[in-house]
Amino acid sequence: MGFDERNVPKVREPIRDPELRMTAVRDPGDVRVFEVWNGEEQLREQRLDEIASEHVFEPHPGWRGHLERAAR
Repeated sequence: MGFDERNVPKVREPIRDPELRMTAVRDPGDVRVFEVWNGEEQLREQRLDEIASEHVFEPHPGWRGHLERAAR
């Protein structure tokens, strides 16, 4: 969606807190996404933070300016 997961407390805090064993993920770069590419058996691997959305999402007006991913 183009939002920065580090700006979403419900996502950020379980990743940050080593005592919460909700996930082994400690960084978005730890997540690997595999997909079938071009309808073939060939798999394509990407890091979660490398995937771009085809759609433009806008946060709720109360969250605008707080969720967006900074330009890299």
